[in-house]
Amino acid sequence: PTVDLGPDTTLCPGASLLLDATTPGVSYLWQDASMGSTLLASQAGTYHVTVTNGSNCIDQDTVLVSYATVTPVDLGPDTTICSGTSLTLDASVPGATGYQWNTGGAGPTIQVNTAGNYSVTVDQSGCSSTDQVQVSVLQAPAVFLGTDTTLCPGASVLLDATTPGASYLWQDGSTA
Repeated sequence: PTVDLGPDTTLCPGASLLLDATTPGVSYLWQDASMGSTLLASQAGTYHVTVTNGSNCIDQDTVLVSYATVTPVDLGPDTTICSGTSLTLDASVPGATGYQWNTGGAGPTIQVNTAGNYSVTVDQSGCSSTDQVQVSVLQAPAVFLGTDTTLCPGASVLLDATTPGASYLWQDGSTA
């Protein structure tokens, strides 16, 4: 009998490989003592099978299964920006061979200035890593101090900029 498990293989994290030793008229014995014609390799290691035919002739094969090292992409936590500003989302990963953003971008960074879910898939060593971030945009508070007013010397006017939840900084440096 002849058995061939194929070449040594490097898998992406989380993947598995079905090792197939199917050969007509033989019995199978894998390194874990299982006896089926196939074995699911879901961990890194050396997998070995022995096949024996009715004449007690044997053949053996071994395959090494390893996993690629993939650096997870991290766009950081969900974030909020102020209206009129932008944010650079950076998905840079050492050894990356490609970037695909849901916006159509294809580089390691994109600039965003609108609210939304932004996601990127980064290719590394034939494997991919994905992350997403939610960007919210806060609108600037509306401030209305009234219509323009002409004052006589020594006169004053009360300006009211009350906006709930806002803090204030006047031109003279005061904050109240």
